[in-house]
Amino acid sequence: MAVYDYDIAVIGGGAAGLTVTAGAAQAGAKTLLVEQEPALGGDCLHYGCVPSKTLIRTAQVYHQMKNAPSYGLPDMSVPGVDFRRVRERIQRVISDIQPHDSPERFCELGAEVAFGRAEFTDEHQVRIHTSAGGTRKISAKTFVLATGSSPAVPGVPGLQQTPYLTNREIFYMEELPSSLVILGGGSIAVEMAQAFARLGSRVQVVQRSKQILSREDPDMAEQVRTLLQQEGVTFHLGTEIQQVRDLGREREVLFKDGGGRKTSAQGDALLVALGRSASVDGLGLENAGVDFDRKGIHTDNRLPTSQRHIF
Repeated sequence: MAVYDYDIAVIGGGAAGLTVTAGAAQAGAKTLLVEQEPALGGDCLHYGCVPSKTLIRTAQVYHQMKNAPSYGLPDMSVPGVDFRRVRERIQRVISDIQPHDSPERFCELGAEVAFGRAEFTDEHQVRIHTSAGGTRKISAKTFVLATGSSPAVPGVPGLQQTPYLTNREIFYMEELPSSLVILGGGSIAVEMAQAFARLGSRVQVVQRSKQILSREDPDMAEQVRTLLQQEGVTFHLGTEIQQVRDLGREREVLFKDGGGRKTSAQGDALLVALGRSASVDGLGLENAGVDFDRKGIHTDNRLPTSQRHIF
């Protein structure tokens, strides 16, 4: 019978990986958690749920301040937003939550935490590349891949030569853009469109499909679009994106609109929110017999059933 270093090794220290790690360790399994970033928490804590909801709340309060008369309160002159202070608040909220996702907490639960990039050498062994340049090999009976996803960046002509933002940068800008163009109409795009419009940016959303939130009920999506339009967001739906250009102080998106006419949208900043792709680069999944693409992961059916279920 094979002997392994760990009963279970979890690759990825985001929400899913932390949940599995805590459960496995408390159930008595010898557990290792591997995270390539310098802190635990993943996208949810650092680039997703926590910063986005913090920003949304800030934007909501500012919107209410500007619309005080609608609540029966005196009209008031509200100064513009200093985004550095908004960013500082986002960072404070993250810092308040970070101790709950600390290595010490999971070690107290009985797990071991290792920081570094994991690379499979076979179906039961990974090599961990540390930030200091060292390597460590470990084996486990069972592996859980919880590496999450990353912003999908399409091959739009000119995009790679144009400065753009994703959810990893949008919450940490130095200043509020006076105008913002958003590529995409999904949940991230819609949340950011409303938040930045409420904070004072002129926002344009360029969406490929004919409705925003294309996976949702059309009537619901239309109600959301109507509300955001009333708050100043401009939508370009059913578009065909042709090119992105860096104009120096502005970014420009050239596209064909729903009627086939060539037009463009310009903004001080460009947010790319065109979906997500699986974070699998560098994992060496082929060495573990895992067939995958960037849209999803599934096991190689040639592996024994006892091995296939672990991914």
